[in-house]
Amino acid sequence: MQERDEEVVFMGYTRKELKRAFEEVQNRENWKLPIDTVMIASVNPTDDVPVISKVTAAVQFYTASTPTFVREGAHWRVRAAGYYEAVGA
Repeated sequence: MQERDEEVVFMGYTRKELKRAFEEVQNRENWKLPIDTVMIASVNPTDDVPVISKVTAAVQFYTASTPTFVREGAHWRVRAAGYYEAVGA
């Protein structure tokens, strides 16, 4: 199974990278529900670009929805429709 985790599967990221990034923002009650959470932001917003790119890829991979990021002081507000809404379930 480890070899599958290290395989690049989506937008240049491995399954392991996507899983870790998604776990940071997923809905804790049910990963298929909408996402509305915060991530700690860097002092310089451009330093967050690689993290935002990876989280975007992870949310798209797992939920088929695209997240939005809004800077709120020292945090990024992350929102996405979630799997159920994205697939019409």
